[in-house]
Amino acid sequence: MLVRSKRAMRAMVSEYADAIRAFSRSARLFLAALGIQSFGIGILVTVFSIYVKTAGLSEAVVGDVEGSLALAAAAVCLLAPPLIAVFGYRRLMVGAAVLYGVARLGQAGAPEVGLLLAFGAMYGSGDGIMQAAPVSFLAEISTPFERSHLYTADLFVRVACSMVGGLAGGLLPYLFSGALTDVDAYRATVAIAGLLLMSSSVPLLMIREKLAHPRHAFARYLETARTFRSWGHVGRLLVPQVLISLGAGLIIPFLSLYLKQQLGATIGEVGFIQGMSALAMGIAALAAPMLGRRFGL
Repeated sequence: MLVRSKRAMRAMVSEYADAIRAFSRSARLFLAALGIQSFGIGILVTVFSIYVKTAGLSEAVVGDVEGSLALAAAAVCLLAPPLIAVFGYRRLMVGAAVLYGVARLGQAGAPEVGLLLAFGAMYGSGDGIMQAAPVSFLAEISTPFERSHLYTADLFVRVACSMVGGLAGGLLPYLFSGALTDVDAYRATVAIAGLLLMSSSVPLLMIREKLAHPRHAFARYLETARTFRSWGHVGRLLVPQVLISLGAGLIIPFLSLYLKQQLGATIGEVGFIQGMSALAMGIAALAAPMLGRRFGL
């Protein structure tokens, strides 16, 4: 059994090594930008809700900010196909990185309810682009051989860098605590995350892309939506996604706050818990192609 497991692990590593060597320059640049973004997001997952609460605002504000973010992201996702057709992937993803950074820097500088919500919607606009664009972008820049591995690498980079970001989110407030108050230490940590998110625009700017500039992109998009006939199939696919999203929306924004306020965890322990959760997801992501072949999608 042990020998068989070792063989399977070596085969998986060899398979990934071959696929990674085949990745295009644009794919590598995208994964680099994704890693930077995920690192910053991991920091925010650990500290943002605690920052809002420490700044004297209620848990409801945390939920409202996440709600404004989600609504903006959903609206942008719906408009993503014609936007991609008109502006291209690179411009949109660079714009998303800038929106990410400006929004978090704004929230770090102005912990006031109205501004937190406005910057949350700005962040959501960037998030909508980064949720919708990568799937088709990776499909366009990859061959059938490397595609499944590229999607898995995308997920693995997200969760691995989120793990490191979660740990960093627990460490940075400690480093600032000697010179700053608690709220300022959290504010500085959120600002660092914002700078990281904005810096992810650098590798995205180096991606090469040929734009076709199709005519009447929005009209064609509306016509496609009108003539689409598989809404029942889409609805069945949406049911588990909706349930998962509802559960995540109830848990994820408040988990760090719950660990600290209700269970008495230190910010370092909160970061460690968030980081280990992301690590478990990363291990599962690496095993996904092998498990898919063994058990079926």
